[in-house]
Amino acid sequence: CKNIWDEWRKHRSHVTGTEIGSLDQLQLEELAHWLTMFILEVRRKTVLASGHH
Repeated sequence: CKNIWDEWRKHRSHVTGTEIGSLDQLQLEELAHWLTMFILEVRRKTVLASGHH
C-alpha cells in the first residue's frame, strides 16, 4: 500500500502543485485529510474502470 500511496502523492503533487508528505511525515490532521482524498480517488478510478457509473 505504501508504494501505491507514494505513486499517488507524487502524481497529485505534480498535477496540483501541492506537496504531499510521505505517510511517516504527516501530522494526524494532514494524514486524515490526504488519506480521505486518496481513498476517494482510488474508489472513483475503480468504479470507472469497472464500467459501473
